[in-house]
Amino acid sequence: MLIQASNLINRPVYCLETKSAVGRILDIIIDPKNGKLAGLKVSPSFLSPYKILSSKDIIAVQPNFVAINKESALVKPEEVIPLKKIIDSNIRVLGNWAKTKDGEWLGKIDDLVIDATTLSIIKYYIKGMAFGFRTQPFLGTFKENRIILAEDIVSINKDAIIVKSEPEIKEKVTVPELAS
Repeated sequence: MLIQASNLINRPVYCLETKSAVGRILDIIIDPKNGKLAGLKVSPSFLSPYKILSSKDIIAVQPNFVAINKESALVKPEEVIPLKKIIDSNIRVLGNWAKTKDGEWLGKIDDLVIDATTLSIIKYYIKGMAFGFRTQPFLGTFKENRIILAEDIVSINKDAIIVKSEPEIKEKVTVPELAS
């Protein structure tokens, strides 16, 4: 099953052990090295600090909730060092800029499609920008909204998600929604 990342935000985390919701999803954590869902930021209650849920502890991802076995899977960020490093690096995927490896700005990452079984990102939705120079996302020409397949991502950095150049992407378009 494929799920949009935006649909996970604010959804409950359901614990099978307690048969109740143990928190709400605040944000997704993507590993910039492999482009997979590494974990989730979860709010156990309104006033408590967020906790981390490692993707290893997720047993099911559904459109309306995420399921875990035990509430103890929700831990403080410093208890999961790889996730803490990702959080501290401040590399975000949702809301980050996207540009080609040639330096052409495309827009911002508006949403992601995640495979609920493998927790891999399948597609990146890029909201085209109204203005953008080749060297910086500020002024220039209009860019249309587009969908980029995960295999077209070159790297995920703090300042931008780097994708293959336009000719490389358009050359192998097979998904109808990518056609322009």
